[in-house]
Amino acid sequence: RLIPSPSGRYLCLLWEGNQTYDILHAGSLLVRETGDIRGQGVSPSCDSGDNVLSFAWIGDDDQFAVLRQVEIDYGQDGEVVTDPDTTDKKSRPRVELFKLAEVEVGAPELAGGAGVAAATTVSVGSLTVRGGDRVVPQVLFGGPALCIGCSTTSANSLPDTDEGMAYFYSRKSGAIMENDERASNYMTVGTSIPYPDLLAWDDDGLLCAVAYGSRVAIYLSDPPKFTLLGSVNVVGGSRLGEAEQPIISLKFIHGVLYCSGPSSVHVVFLGNLAEEDTVCELDAYTIASSRSVPLQGTDSPDDFTPTPVITSLSHPHILYYHSGGLL
Repeated sequence: RLIPSPSGRYLCLLWEGNQTYDILHAGSLLVRETGDIRGQGVSPSCDSGDNVLSFAWIGDDDQFAVLRQVEIDYGQDGEVVTDPDTTDKKSRPRVELFKLAEVEVGAPELAGGAGVAAATTVSVGSLTVRGGDRVVPQVLFGGPALCIGCSTTSANSLPDTDEGMAYFYSRKSGAIMENDERASNYMTVGTSIPYPDLLAWDDDGLLCAVAYGSRVAIYLSDPPKFTLLGSVNVVGGSRLGEAEQPIISLKFIHGVLYCSGPSSVHVVFLGNLAEEDTVCELDAYTIASSRSVPLQGTDSPDDFTPTPVITSLSHPHILYYHSGGLL
C-alpha cells in the first residue's frame, strides 16, 4: 500500500504481508529525477521498520503511528515484570508514535560528499489504549484524530473483532498550545464506535465516513461532540438474490463521498449540514458497474438517478477527481 502524508512531503510504503514499512521523502525523490546536484547526497529513505501490523498518519504535521507486534514479559500472576528469568513472553500489539523532522543540508556539506537522510525520525512514546489488557489493538486509521480499532479478549484469550470497538485519540488542548507532542498527552475524544472496516476524513477534518460491510455511516466532528449524521447501504448484491458486497475504498473529494465495491463505484451526497440536531439526508447512487443494472428514470421525468457506466472493474480504489473525471 502507498500511504501519502497529509502534508504531501512523505510517502509510506507498507508491505502488509511482510509486516514492514518504509517512509520516503517526496521532495528528494523529485530532485533526483530532475538531476539537480543539490539532491545527489540526500537519501529519500527516512525511516523503516518491521513487525508492523498497521500504519497511519496523524494530523498535518508529519506525525505517524505504527502498530507493532512486541514481546512483553509476564509473570505467573499475569503482571508485567522486568526479570527475564521469571517471565512468560507473549506477543502483543503496541501503538508507537513518531514525528519526522526534515533535515536542512547546506551546499558545502553535499559538495564534500556527505550522505544524509532527508529527515530524521523522533519517537514521542507509546500510546496507552483505552480498555487496558481487556482490549487488543488491531488496526490504525489516520486523520485529524487517530482512530484505533480494538478487539475484545474472550474467555479463551482469543481476540474477537465482532464485539470490538474503536476510539479516537487526540492531544489535550493544553499540549497543543504548548506544542507538546509526547504520546502521554493523547486522550480519547468523542464517543466509541463499532469496529470499522474502513475510515476516511474530508479535507477540512469535519466529516468522518466509516464503512461497515456494505453500509457507510457519516459523522460530524465538532470536539468534544462526535455526531452521527446518517447512514446508508451503498453496495448491494450485483444480482437479485446475491449477498451484499463490502465497501473496499472510501474517499471524500470536494465534500462528496465516493465509495467502491469489488465491481462497482458509488457516490454519496450529503444534505443540508446547517440544520443542527437533525439527521442529515444521504443520497447514494451507483455511477459505474461491471454488470448491467436496471435502467432508472426512463419512465419518470422526476427521477434524476444517473444511469451507471458499464465498464470492466475489478476491485477499484478511489484516487481523485481530475479534469472532469474520477480516477
